[in-house]
Amino acid sequence: CRRVEDMHRVELDRAIQNLKEVSHIVIDEISMVSGDYLELIDEVCQYATGNPEPFGGIRMIFGGDFMQLPPIQTEKEVPAKMPWAFEYVPLQEAMALFLTQCHRQTDEKELDLLNEFRQGIISPAGRKFLDAAVNRPLENPVSLYPYRKDVEQMNQDLLSAHPGKLYTYQTKGTPWDKEDMLLQNVPIGKKVELKEGVPVIVLTNDKNGKFVNG
Repeated sequence: CRRVEDMHRVELDRAIQNLKEVSHIVIDEISMVSGDYLELIDEVCQYATGNPEPFGGIRMIFGGDFMQLPPIQTEKEVPAKMPWAFEYVPLQEAMALFLTQCHRQTDEKELDLLNEFRQGIISPAGRKFLDAAVNRPLENPVSLYPYRKDVEQMNQDLLSAHPGKLYTYQTKGTPWDKEDMLLQNVPIGKKVELKEGVPVIVLTNDKNGKFVNG
């Protein structure tokens, strides 16, 4: 392995077990994966499967847009030698399919402006479009924060200020031996506090279609 210390951080026995019967792996938002990390994934797949082919012979399906979110790297991490996934040679050799139809917007003028913004272009029409959104009054707007602690503080402040009876629900996870690990990786914590009338943003899809993510 090019980075021995990285391989030591991987649970190789678990990787061998998980990849035993895997034929396809899908990685979404590939723009957020560095070439270094993609190389590590490749090496782990080869090690786990015992197959020297790229990614251990597993068919890799990557989705995303390299003109959107870049890889995130903290100051404590060693600078990546390949900051972008497309710098890793096996990815360069993959077959590329381009999606051309937008399903989220139908207004042609807005689509043209969004394509400009995506390329870092601000035309006069684009400037006018953005300026019109500044200081526009919004009803119950959603605030975005980079850190979970800030989100939790804002939610708690708004919940405390809202009138009504507080209901507390304890979070449970299965399998039970993995409960602590699961709770550390979901943004709801060990308990959920709700009041009637307080909006709730759902973070997953209901398998019966009763509610959807977002």
